[in-house]
Amino acid sequence: MLQAQAKHGGLATLGYPLSPASAAQQWFERGRLEQRDGRLFLCLVGNEELQARGWLP
Repeated sequence: MLQAQAKHGGLATLGYPLSPASAAQQWFERGRLEQRDGRLFLCLVGNEELQARGWLP
C-alpha cells in the first residue's frame, strides 16, 4: 500500500499512515486506500465528510 500512497501524491495528499497495511485497506491522516475486486481506490476522508454534509456534490 505504501507504493500506492507514493503513486497517489504521497505525504502531501494522504499524510502519514495511521494503520498497518492490510490486504484490503490502509488508513492515512487525510484518506484511505482500499483494494476491492483487484482495483485500488483512493478515498479522501475530508471530501466524504463534506459530501455527507451536502457541501460538495
